Amino acid sequence: MKKAFLTISGFILLTASNISTAALIDFTTSGLSVVDNKITGTTDGVGYTVSTNGTLNINEGYDGSQNNGCTPQAPSLACNIDGIGVGNDELNNNEIVTLTFTEDVLLSGFYFLDLYDGSSRAVKNTDGKEFYTQEEATVTLPDLTTLTILGTETGGQGGFAELTGFSPITILAGQAVTFTADVFKGDDGNNDYALAGITVNAIPLPGAVWLFGSALVGFAGFNRFRKKSA
Repeated sequence: MKKAFLTISGFILLTASNISTAALIDFTTSGLSVVDNKITGTTDGVGYTVSTNGTLNINEGYDGSQNNGCTPQAPSLACNIDGIGVGNDELNNNEIVTLTFTEDVLLSGFYFLDLYDGSSRAVKNTDGKEFYTQEEATVTLPDLTTLTILGTETGGQGGFAELTGFSPITILAGQAVTFTADVFKGDDGNNDYALAGITVNAIPLPGAVWLFGSALVGFAGFNRFRKKSA
């Protein structure tokens, strides 16, 4: 009986550990490839697709210093390239990057490069007026909730910025998470940034629950068998 109990307890612990493990999708690694203007891959057993409303670009090398801006702060990002851009190495106004998954997932972190704080210098708006601002990345969830990430690094660094520390966000299979830029916010008159990475938690499949239920049924049958044999 104790052995059976320990076996089921081990299954519970294994399932719990699978829930808590976060995987990083790193868009700054040089191993990415674009096929039919899309990036596809698998993380933690879940497939994903990245697409854009323009030409998806991952061909620009990381232009920050490896001693600041990316490597020390980011969660093991490779920093070989800037990340995902549209047309060039950045995502600009009217450009959209879309991310979808093949299974339900939890998103727990967003990471960006080339997202700068330009509040120390003046730039001109379309009407010629000077203003000071930070570049801004906008993440739109399937329910149309938006998350805003502001640049904090200045020129000469990698423009690394992150959004973490929130309760993991549930994204159902096939739902779209989109990344956009505000048209009037930018350190150089153009709000632009590169999508560098995302942390993902796979949600256990219903099959895992079925296996756990089967284990409980088996345990109950084993217990009844022991009582009849006693």
